[in-house]
Amino acid sequence: MRDAVRLVHLLLLGAVACVLALGFMAGPAAAAQPSLDRGAAVIQLVPVAADTTTAPPTSTTSTVDQQQQAADAALVRRKAVVAVAAIVLLVIVYYGHRARNRRRVKAGS
Repeated sequence: MRDAVRLVHLLLLGAVACVLALGFMAGPAAAAQPSLDRGAAVIQLVPVAADTTTAPPTSTTSTVDQQQQAADAALVRRKAVVAVAAIVLLVIVYYGHRARNRRRVKAGS
């Protein structure tokens, strides 16, 4: 009976670890997809006349990239916090079951 319980615990722990690992791997890739928000589109008008002077590059794209990177970093931080909380809760549950089983065995003997 003990071995079956340990096997179930190991399988659950492995499943949670896989879900967390896949979540971390899929997070930045999903966040890197282009957004369809109105603020994400940048329209640049080009003059028709042959002008020899060039306009200085705008910093709109760099601020959008910086905002996207900041959002990605915040997402990764949030996922890390959730992962740590899940692991802590799993450890608490595991040791709680273990202590309860020890008390049962001790009381039954």
